[in-house]
Amino acid sequence: MKTLFATTALAMLTTLPAFAAVIESDSTIDAATVFPEGATITRKAEFSADAGKHQIIIDDLPMYFDATSLRVTGEGTAAFRIVSVDHRIRRLPPRKEFDTDAYKALEAEREALEDRREDLMFDIQAVDLKIAVAEGRLKMVENLMEREPQRLVNVAAYTPRDATDWGQTIGVLAEQMDIALTAKLLAEREKQDLFDNIADLDEDIDKLEQRMLATRLPAQEKSVATIEIVADTAIEGTLNLEYRTDAAGWQPIYDLRLTQGEEATLNIERHARIHQHTGEAWDDVTLTLSTARPSLRMDAPMFASQIARLWNPKVEERMRDSIAGEADVNVQGVMPLRTAQAPMRSLTEATPEPVRFETRGRTLIFKITEPADIDGDGTTRQLLIDASRTTVDVSARATPRLDPSAYLYATLDNTFNGPILPGAASTYVDGAFIGQSYLPFTAQDAELTLPFGALDGVTISSEIKDRETGDYGILSTTNTQVEAFEFVATSVLPYDVPLTIYDRAPVSEDEDLVVDITAAPRPTTENAEGVRGLAAWTFDMKANSETVITFGYELSWPGEQELQLTSTDWPILHEGSTGSFVFR
Repeated sequence: MKTLFATTALAMLTTLPAFAAVIESDSTIDAATVFPEGATITRKAEFSADAGKHQIIIDDLPMYFDATSLRVTGEGTAAFRIVSVDHRIRRLPPRKEFDTDAYKALEAEREALEDRREDLMFDIQAVDLKIAVAEGRLKMVENLMEREPQRLVNVAAYTPRDATDWGQTIGVLAEQMDIALTAKLLAEREKQDLFDNIADLDEDIDKLEQRMLATRLPAQEKSVATIEIVADTAIEGTLNLEYRTDAAGWQPIYDLRLTQGEEATLNIERHARIHQHTGEAWDDVTLTLSTARPSLRMDAPMFASQIARLWNPKVEERMRDSIAGEADVNVQGVMPLRTAQAPMRSLTEATPEPVRFETRGRTLIFKITEPADIDGDGTTRQLLIDASRTTVDVSARATPRLDPSAYLYATLDNTFNGPILPGAASTYVDGAFIGQSYLPFTAQDAELTLPFGALDGVTISSEIKDRETGDYGILSTTNTQVEAFEFVATSVLPYDVPLTIYDRAPVSEDEDLVVDITAAPRPTTENAEGVRGLAAWTFDMKANSETVITFGYELSWPGEQELQLTSTDWPILHEGSTGSFVFR
């Protein structure tokens, strides 16, 4: 039995790969695919291993990224298998303060520098003595130079020397003065050099103390990936670690250059503004920009049930007059006040949340041909993606009751290889900067209309021709309100331009409220731009011409009711017969 067990164990050991030591490897960022929100980053880590089962430790990952998205692939000089991938934040135990070898080595280095500083201070004292000796010698020479001339004046029996003796004396005094001054200057310069050396030593001591303090700080946390592999033979390989992060993104910006003429053209330059604040720089990375927009929403929103009920506003008045505590009103065919409020809550609860479409059209990939550097502190870098030149149809639009100017528009098809993402645009007309605009999302081959500012040379005046309110009738009265306008479009341009003029009339949602519209000429489009009541007149505005449009409407409704006008799409309140407002 013992022999059989030994044989079986030996057979198992020979079939399993040998377990080798843990392998530590450093990683570098090799590539990044940046989305409008977020990015996918690829790191590379090289390793060498013998045959067997190994654990490769990579401890230089960023602290903050989507760890659930970490995926590892690899290639090498021989086949190997990735068994498991583990990620964790390594928190090392606190360090002891003063007993580490690193701390002791730094402390010894600091003591040596302090000893050197003391030696320099002693040298400064020695130099001070040299300066004092030089100053004493200089003072002695100055005294001799003052004494001899003074004796000539004060001592009558003094016999002056001849000119030769005076020359020798002056030469000796000048030479001694030169020696004293030179010695003093050299000593002062030596002293200054010593002070400079001490300042350098003080700076080195401060740095050492900072390093000593760092050895006493708690160990820094590390983001560590452990990859377990099995290799049948010795191998040199590379691991590719891919993960997602929210700390990056890009947005397109555009330059729109419109050139007018017999055939108007538009140049569109598309740039990318890239940013990332992962805390580590992307140096010489292969950069890819994607128009895909990952999102947490994966399914479409859905409506809940919406309940419609009727309620009688008279109940509220009756219950207000009833005695508190005895409000048990039971009216056949009507609902109590508490129930009457229910429709309000039902309407609020049934309102769907805004729909967010995260992917529209085809995803477009921009591969930057040259390696890119992106700082990790959020600094934005701008790159040119591509450019397009296309012919466009130009036209003008105006809303004279809001603005007398006509505005220039260009209509084109999206001829880029993919959608146009929303972004800010700088607009130019015939080389002149006009202002900033915004490009909406536009699918490939879809039509896009862009504004290019006011069109000088075309104005549209607006004048109120009639505005009055009245009523008529004997047994029953009818209220009326009349408004009439005149628009005069004037062009001083030397060429024709298509022009669209917009105005609106009220829209009735009550059968008792009648709206009669008058216009000359009749609008080209009713309910233009998908807006109820919006009228549009489209025509060719001839060069140096004038066009007149008249537009008006009459509102009529029963005399016991009031009129309320609103320009929003929120529920409209109408005044009922009791004076209270109800939803229609």
